[in-house]
Amino acid sequence: VFYSDFWLDELWSSDFSHPSRTLAEVIRLTVQDVHPPLYQILLHYWFQLFGFSEISGRTLSLLFGLGAMAGFYPLAATVYNKPVARMATILFALNTFALAFSAEVRSYEMLLMLTIFSSYFFFARVLRQQKYSLAGYFLCSLLAVYTHYFGVILLVSHAIIWLIYVLRNRDTRLFYQLLAVYLLLLVAYLPMISYVIADASRSSFWIDNPGPLKLAAYILVYFGVPLAVPFLAFPLVALAKAKPALGLREGLLLAGGLSVLLVPYVIGYLATPIINPRNAIIGLPYWILLIAFLVHHLGITTRKVFIAYAALMIIIATALMPWYKGERIDTLLEAVKASSEPLYMVNGGKLDTAPFIATKIELNQQHYNKVGLNVYDHQSPPVENRFWLACYHTCDAIELAALTPAHYRIEKTLNAKGVKGLLLVKESNRIMP
Repeated sequence: VFYSDFWLDELWSSDFSHPSRTLAEVIRLTVQDVHPPLYQILLHYWFQLFGFSEISGRTLSLLFGLGAMAGFYPLAATVYNKPVARMATILFALNTFALAFSAEVRSYEMLLMLTIFSSYFFFARVLRQQKYSLAGYFLCSLLAVYTHYFGVILLVSHAIIWLIYVLRNRDTRLFYQLLAVYLLLLVAYLPMISYVIADASRSSFWIDNPGPLKLAAYILVYFGVPLAVPFLAFPLVALAKAKPALGLREGLLLAGGLSVLLVPYVIGYLATPIINPRNAIIGLPYWILLIAFLVHHLGITTRKVFIAYAALMIIIATALMPWYKGERIDTLLEAVKASSEPLYMVNGGKLDTAPFIATKIELNQQHYNKVGLNVYDHQSPPVENRFWLACYHTCDAIELAALTPAHYRIEKTLNAKGVKGLLLVKESNRIMP
């Protein structure tokens, strides 16, 4: 997982947080790209401290993953007793979804970590009446909403739980305390409001609103499709035994998990589609806590089998992840490096991707320092006798063979995930007798 190829969004994050940029540039680029700036700011300074490289960028996400692990048991122990909390923490440690993002240079693992800490402080106040937790809840929630827009969806899910609890228990003190926290959060979030409105009014977006069945399938994605079906069979079987013990806590967790899916789903129909499995990672703690509660009602042997299956899932997922995660840019660059020919990248489609190849090379400067990168100019084709002509990410909109200059032939063709390349050789002029 840690050494799989970068994909476009990771190169995007690395480029936006390039250590040579100013802080103002990092913020401007990030908010214009429909994301709050906190993660990119941290990544920017991280690159300055530890170098501009793939390992450096992924190490930051790994630290967020470790932070999420450290925070999950306190969260689980706040909602449930210690045996259920231990089961939930084991399931979180064996979760393929959380593992994948702990090795990706994107904001999702940081968002997941802040979700866990924010939820811990939230449930500490709601379920345990710990007043001191409100300050921690405000801080972690503020960091979450400045990390990703789905931090706001997290707060909406908390607010739904809060209202259900208040109506059920007639707890007016809790109502006014959390209302005050939400108003403070709203004031602190005012600098982002104009960007939220601008993004909501976009005429086009790269996310499509899923159908109801696909939306429900997001729960499977949390647990490693297609391995998730047998995994989820265990809590479904346990439901019958756990039914007498079902209560308010389970209802609150279910309300939180469903709201993470349904609220952005409705927003997608009213404004701009925003939900996908990555963004919905904030719902993962809700579902893991519910599953742990249900599975705890199974026999000891069955629980051991369940944990063993979860461990098998993460082993298989880790082995397969390099196959389906990332784009095979290294395959192209290794071929270019081996042949010592210049590389010409074709821009086109909806996005000019040549700059991201430049970022990829710079992230691995010591390894690819001899790769000569150029942007292909249709009006002035290359003059070299041999060169690579390639496209990245938008190759479905580009016909490379049709761009071959006159008097050149294709010597080698390269096809890999996300990239295509042609090694072109200039044909020698024939000398007439």
